Amino acid sequence: MLKKTLRVVLGLLLLPNIVVAESLVGQLKLCAQTKDSLVRLVCYDKLAENSLSTGVKELKPVNVPSLTNMEKKTSQLVTHKIKNDDDSFGQQHLKKERNNDAIEQVTFIVVSVKNDARDNIRLIFENGQVWKQTDGNRLKVKAKDRIEISKGMLGAFYLRKVNQHKSIKVKRIK
Repeated sequence: MLKKTLRVVLGLLLLPNIVVAESLVGQLKLCAQTKDSLVRLVCYDKLAENSLSTGVKELKPVNVPSLTNMEKKTSQLVTHKIKNDDDSFGQQHLKKERNNDAIEQVTFIVVSVKNDARDNIRLIFENGQVWKQTDGNRLKVKAKDRIEISKGMLGAFYLRKVNQHKSIKVKRIK
């Protein structure tokens, strides 16, 4: 880091503050003679900015920014970014943003119940949705039962009969 800074300082000291050439080609040659890549890049950027804003026929002299201006801009950007990152660090659990439109719980009526090879249940509801059990708990569900499916943590869903406390973990298939 120190070597790069030293190269930039030496490059800026050797390069005059105002590069004046009569044509775009002359200014490009002056930029190409610069040894330090950062200073050369700044010089090319200024040429491109001038040629786009004024047209190729009229060229303004290119002002190569001094090191102090570049350092100020860089430090302001870095400080701004660090402040934004520091302010939000560790606050994800403090800010509970709830979407008021999000549905937390739904109630369905069971049309059919089937058991799979592992004795987990597969439920089909009146609206055509199909859900299957994903845990090993047992819950007796039969056709025409009213059930509630509610959201859990980390994307889990829990199914229980209306007016009962026992629940099973489920996953939607269709």
